[in-house]
Amino acid sequence: MIVVDIAMIKDQAWETARLEELHAYEILDSEEEAIYSDLAKLASHICGVPIALITFVDEGRQWFKAKVGLEISETPLSMAFCAHAILQDDVLVVSDTTQDLRFADNPFVTGDSHIRFYAGAPLITPSGYALGTICAVDTVVRTLEPEQIEALAALSRQVVNLLETRRKLRLSDEALTMRDASAAALRTGQGRSHAILKSALDCIISIDSFGNILEFNPAAEETFGYTAEEAMGRELAALIVPERFRDAHRQGLSRCLETGTGSLLGSRVEVVAQRKDGAELSVELALVAFDNAGKTEFTAYLRDITERVATLEALQASERQFRAVFDSALDAILVSSNGEFVYANSSLLNLFGFLSEEELAKVPMWTLVAPEDREMVATRGMLRAQGHDVLASYEVRCVRADGSMIDVELYASAYTYQGRNYSVVSLRDITDRKRMEEAISESEERYRLLAEFGSDIITVIAFDGTVLYESPSLTRVLGYEPSEFVGSASARVIHPEDLELVNMAFHDAMWKGGFAEPVTYRIRHKNGSWRYLEMTGNTLTGHPTMEGMIVHSRDVTDRRLAQIELESAHEYLEARVEERTAAVEEANASLQAEIAERMEIERTLRATEEKFRGIFENASEGIFQTTPEGKYISANPALARIYGYSTPADLVAGLTDIADKLYVSPGRRQEFVARISDDGSVSNFESQVLRADGEVVWISENARVVRGDEGEILYYEGTVEDITQRKVLEVERESMLREAIERADHDPLTGLLNHRAFHKRWNEEADRAQRDGSPLGVAILDLDNFSFFNDAYGHAVGDDVLRRVAQTLVACCRGYDILGRYGGDEFIMILPGMDADEMVILEERLNDGLSRTGFRPPGSDNLIPLTVSIGAAVFPDDGGSRTDVLACAAERLGRAKSGGGGGASDTVRAALNRTVEGFPMLNALVSAVDNKDRYTRRHSEDVLVYCLEIAEEMGMDDAAKQRIEIAALLHDVGKIGVPDDILRKPGKLTDEEFEAVKQHPTIGAVIVGAVPGLSDTLDAVRHHHERWDGRGYPAALRGLEIPLIARVMAVADAFSAMTTNRPYRKGMPEEKALAILADGAGTQWDPACVQAFLAAHPPAPMVSDEGEARLAEEPPADN
Repeated sequence: MIVVDIAMIKDQAWETARLEELHAYEILDSEEEAIYSDLAKLASHICGVPIALITFVDEGRQWFKAKVGLEISETPLSMAFCAHAILQDDVLVVSDTTQDLRFADNPFVTGDSHIRFYAGAPLITPSGYALGTICAVDTVVRTLEPEQIEALAALSRQVVNLLETRRKLRLSDEALTMRDASAAALRTGQGRSHAILKSALDCIISIDSFGNILEFNPAAEETFGYTAEEAMGRELAALIVPERFRDAHRQGLSRCLETGTGSLLGSRVEVVAQRKDGAELSVELALVAFDNAGKTEFTAYLRDITERVATLEALQASERQFRAVFDSALDAILVSSNGEFVYANSSLLNLFGFLSEEELAKVPMWTLVAPEDREMVATRGMLRAQGHDVLASYEVRCVRADGSMIDVELYASAYTYQGRNYSVVSLRDITDRKRMEEAISESEERYRLLAEFGSDIITVIAFDGTVLYESPSLTRVLGYEPSEFVGSASARVIHPEDLELVNMAFHDAMWKGGFAEPVTYRIRHKNGSWRYLEMTGNTLTGHPTMEGMIVHSRDVTDRRLAQIELESAHEYLEARVEERTAAVEEANASLQAEIAERMEIERTLRATEEKFRGIFENASEGIFQTTPEGKYISANPALARIYGYSTPADLVAGLTDIADKLYVSPGRRQEFVARISDDGSVSNFESQVLRADGEVVWISENARVVRGDEGEILYYEGTVEDITQRKVLEVERESMLREAIERADHDPLTGLLNHRAFHKRWNEEADRAQRDGSPLGVAILDLDNFSFFNDAYGHAVGDDVLRRVAQTLVACCRGYDILGRYGGDEFIMILPGMDADEMVILEERLNDGLSRTGFRPPGSDNLIPLTVSIGAAVFPDDGGSRTDVLACAAERLGRAKSGGGGGASDTVRAALNRTVEGFPMLNALVSAVDNKDRYTRRHSEDVLVYCLEIAEEMGMDDAAKQRIEIAALLHDVGKIGVPDDILRKPGKLTDEEFEAVKQHPTIGAVIVGAVPGLSDTLDAVRHHHERWDGRGYPAALRGLEIPLIARVMAVADAFSAMTTNRPYRKGMPEEKALAILADGAGTQWDPACVQAFLAAHPPAPMVSDEGEARLAEEPPADN
């Protein structure tokens, strides 16, 4: 282990200055603070490690200000990893500590701690001194991405900012200047000024050398809750110092008396004080000692800084949250105001190639847009500013810092804050996507040109023989138009003698996935002549729109006729030789005639040879003769061109070993020799070969063995065809088919299966479940209040919400579950092997995952909860067929979306429908309100339950409980007269909007009053928004003027409003809502009703959730 000596590595002066700077911050051994702990947790989350620390290194130790995953609070300097990290300006990353000489034998590496990974970002002050680190530690070997390293460095800068803020707040309060002047006057003997004591806004308390109070001004009375008479003569420590600090306070006062010095004298510090009621508060304290007639006395100046501390913490939390959200975004984000730079996240700096925000700020914003797009961008911005409906998202070319061009997808929005207009632009790099689109377009065009202008005929034939497609080359080769064949069978133009051969070849190809080898057959040209075609192809099974065979056909008439003529010539020559041999045996006497005949034969042979030579030299295909050992005997010019040689002679001289120098695949020549030896010939022997220039091409060979009179092999002869173009076309076609199938089966927004693909998989899984006898679950999910996102924030936000939900569903499911987008805001899941009990667990997991996901709109602090309604069923338990099971799940989804049924409210409704004339009409109005806002029915049902709890606790009789049940269901019926945009509005209402909402109790009373038999519920409908202190509506009744049924309803209504989730915010925990009710008893609500509810409704456990931290402290208004 290498022990670091900081003074030796830097120098003693640097280390001395560093330690002075560290002690000046007064951070060492300070109490734990949540703001530092949150930064350590963020470092743990960003780096994905179990241990994260904020450390400070002094003379002999490293001390932990904040820690995650570690219990100890400090370590010796000799064991400190951070002592090495503060010696460099950038982040120190040690991927494997066992391989680093500095740490390999460190006790934390070799011992039980088992540390294997360390990354530390130094905390460098504005003066350039590294005081410690923010570091990430793990027990396994790992690496960090560049984005994670930069994030850790950003957190280190944030820690230094907190240290600077802490010091500045301690030193820069301007109000203390006046207080210091007053203290100086006291030290010089000017005495205590009665006027200052009485009028000072700060607390001024004078004490004697025993700590007993001599003066206690009005500000102190107001702050600490004691009168001057109660305070005078009592010990200050016992009066306002919390018990845990009193001994330290008394010891410090003794040191001041003994030495005349102390940490409190002449300085300002933040301390904790205690009010008369026991509540603690943060105060800033300055203590001055002076001599009064030979006795030492002290004057303490105190100011309540509780609000300032809370404000500072809120600002710091907001800043952290802002930075965390924007810096972790994958999209590039730029904020500007009136064309001037305000903020950019790290993704934007990386996208445009800037090293820092300072470097970007020096560049005019408009220069980031390509010159050809600047007018378009400026015009869109101007139209948007004028209120025109302009698409916020579009594509644009941009200029990077190095001058290179990129394509981006831009999304622009604007807002106004404190009278200043701001523009927020989100950009996504689509350069690669654009290039891919261009490449695909070029590939498609190349395929089209090959199909239209290639020499081969491309045909798609269904399995029943019907022609589905013919390429334009059909006309050039056979004279027919493609339309003459499409939709009919091609057998009518195939030579009758070859028809069986073609049918058998197609039959084999359908079973084997393609032709085993090319097939040559005759087909009638439109002019009546017969042409020879050679065909090959593969099946199209799995194609999204076609099923059958794709066939490539080539006109080989010339080659075939040459072969036939060659065979005829051989036959003719053999026949003539036989004839002449017989003639010689029979007519020895006719020697002259025989000689003459031989001469004629020789002339014929020479003519035939010349003819063959012409064919040999001018054929488009390569022709060769080779020895069995692999050397060329002869080759024609076409073969030399195919193999990349200037002449046949160069080919024969250069290719002396066919096995090693020609074929790409080792052993290919041996396979050729084996096949030709077994069968006497080979056909369509396809291989990859090396040309003379090193290029690899595809060839197809047809060859036969030529033997001597004794049967010995003389040589191999045959033809070679270059099929490279055909092979490339086959590869491209297969790639395009695979891509098309993939696009056809998936939803482009979420990446999940689309509706069509889902049903295909559903039928497959249902078949499998039937075969295996296993259960198969299906769940249909509908995103609650999805129209709210589209209406309030636009369809782009709605699309983002759908993607978030899809990602959460994937995360909550098993690897083999199947997910699809069923339609608009509906998703569907196939769950193999899942029974009803497991489905219940899955529903809980889905709801839990979505509740933690949430959605926070840009510029908003409120987390919008995401919830779904779920309808689930199990095959075959919930239906006789797979269709019945889907219908069962859809029916259950419908019930879940409408709020369910079967509760106390439905019982009350049913009874009223039977007994109260006119209630069906009133119930229809209540249903109309339900349809306007799904929350209203759930709220009314909750209020019914809470009212009955209060009534039961207060001992009300059955008749009173029945009135309360009816009133709870009807108390919000007046909302039928409130406009939808106000009823569903997210956030605070305007004064005019709130006035519209306040009419609903009066409207409701009018509606209910028109129905006979419900008059005893009118008080609850009309007055459930009155307040105990008279500040409610509509009649501003006070105290017992409010009918009892309305006072009960007010408590239940408020509790339901505070704890129920709304589309635009999450409900608060019950424990918090109950505390608010208790605080408001006697002001907003009847104390007796609140007490009854608290007794009947014990609090549920507090739930920790990120979104709940932003809930309002006051009970939300029931809109």
